[in-house]
Amino acid sequence: MTPARSAIRRFAHTPAASPAADRILIIRLGALGDVVRTLPAVEAIRDHYAEAQVAWLVEPRAAAVLHG
Repeated sequence: MTPARSAIRRFAHTPAASPAADRILIIRLGALGDVVRTLPAVEAIRDHYAEAQVAWLVEPRAAAVLHG
């Protein structure tokens, strides 16, 4: 289990830390590597909030990594 998944699971089971979410915006401005390093955390978020729409706000040079 990745550290991101572990953190999400640990805090997601407390009522105050796990509100319902229909839409989630991931804001990751910075270098391409910063966006890539965020992907495991976003995967954990998607696992926990399977029904939520997840969108990204990134700089144009990192957008190609997120297509697909």
